[in-house]
Amino acid sequence: NFFGGLPEGGDSIMFKSNIVHYRQLKITATTGSTISQFIKSMEILGNKEFDIRGLITHTFGLEEIEDAFGKAISGEGLKISIVS
Repeated sequence: NFFGGLPEGGDSIMFKSNIVHYRQLKITATTGSTISQFIKSMEILGNKEFDIRGLITHTFGLEEIEDAFGKAISGEGLKISIVS
């Protein structure tokens, strides 16, 4: 899930489309929040008002994207994060 867009001119990402197609994966994005809502959510997370450690069950590097998709497809994770 994408939260927020990429900067103008750098708004393209590359991935192996065959993986998405043949494994019938879905790529989603989040929209509809305001800057003030985003700032408030970052304040809540920064103040550690909620323990969110259990929400992200797996983290993968961008080079491990195939493993991340495999974990998502298997249903083993609640929230899987891909970081670069």
